[in-house]
Amino acid sequence: MPESALEVLHRTQQGYPMLFEIRNGLKERVSHCGVVEFTAEEGTVMVPGWMMENLKVEAGETLLLKSTILQKGTFAKLQPHSAAFLAIRDVKTVLEQTLSAKFSCLTTGDTIAIDLGSKKFYIDIVETKPDDAICIIDTDCAVDFAVPLDYKEPAPAPAPQELREEGVGGPRCFIPFTGVARRLNETAVAVDEEMQSVEAEPKRVQVRPVVTVAEAENKQFQPFTGRKHTLGG
Repeated sequence: MPESALEVLHRTQQGYPMLFEIRNGLKERVSHCGVVEFTAEEGTVMVPGWMMENLKVEAGETLLLKSTILQKGTFAKLQPHSAAFLAIRDVKTVLEQTLSAKFSCLTTGDTIAIDLGSKKFYIDIVETKPDDAICIIDTDCAVDFAVPLDYKEPAPAPAPQELREEGVGGPRCFIPFTGVARRLNETAVAVDEEMQSVEAEPKRVQVRPVVTVAEAENKQFQPFTGRKHTLGG
């Protein structure tokens, strides 16, 4: 701001921190800011590019600045444009240090820019408490993050699907444990043949005792007695 603005503020006994409402009347856009130094040319103020975007103002257009008092902030909800911002190690500490060094206040609806090394991150101010504009100097302000604008939900795992194979009359559903079996030598075995070999029961041979006519006449038949015979007779 110009040096003359500082003289006016001193005469009106404006206290610290010096905070301002900055307004673009033509576009009905309002934001809030502090002051870095009083070295601008008379009749002009210099604001960063991201603030000009918030105010929808072009270089050379007229802005209205008014001294104001803002309540101490207790809460701010922020939404990074890039998910890479949340990947920063100890992001809350980094953000706290950056805000306290470069910002005096936050306004709901604004988008601020933060330079970290060679990267610039844009962050939307989604919500502030206890008011829509808050002072963040010398205050314990809790910070929460909304889902980054470029965040994409991970693709869901594919649901189990029936395997289909082309056959006569069109595709047919795959039925497990059916089809053609193979031996270790890679020769095919028909399913019916395989099932028959598995399900076939061992043959049983019934052996009946042999009794001669004479024996049958002389005494009553006793099972499991008499002479033995081999299967060959």
